[in-house]
Amino acid sequence: MPDDRSRIIIKEINYWKDHNLLPSAYCDFLLALYTHGEGASIEKRGRSKSMLSIYVTLLLPLIPLSIVVLYTTQFHLILQIGLLSLFLIFAIWCYVIFKKHQYYFTNLALSTVLIFILLISLHVNNTLITLHQLTPFIIITNSIGWLIIGRKFDFKYLTAMGSLALAFTCIYIIF
Repeated sequence: MPDDRSRIIIKEINYWKDHNLLPSAYCDFLLALYTHGEGASIEKRGRSKSMLSIYVTLLLPLIPLSIVVLYTTQFHLILQIGLLSLFLIFAIWCYVIFKKHQYYFTNLALSTVLIFILLISLHVNNTLITLHQLTPFIIITNSIGWLIIGRKFDFKYLTAMGSLALAFTCIYIIF
């Protein structure tokens, strides 16, 4: 088959796969057939890996940046919560993208999302509600959520983080 035709067919099969028009197994079979066993085109794989690495590079400094925004700046409360919400939305988006591509930084994105949920809930409690007695309850609730997610999806690190946070919070409450 001429090279132009096969490129068009491969592009169309990739489109079908990306938009879930055919089951992924069928698309993989067709891609293997038309690319002589190479699967997706090399340029598409390289482009998606570079985009995923850009997302990781942007995701890594978000937690330290959010702590700087919360505790060292004099931004207005609405601006602080708005920035944290944008960071949370970006982290959720990274998690969805990483999970879709089965990228190995999916756990990093999930941990970032859970830490942002904890930071936002604590910040809202400390600045808007100002009931400092709720702080241990918020941490315990988040820790239980981490434990449930860790058990359900078999993430040992998340189960350990939730157990440690729960233990330290209970020790803090007792003493």
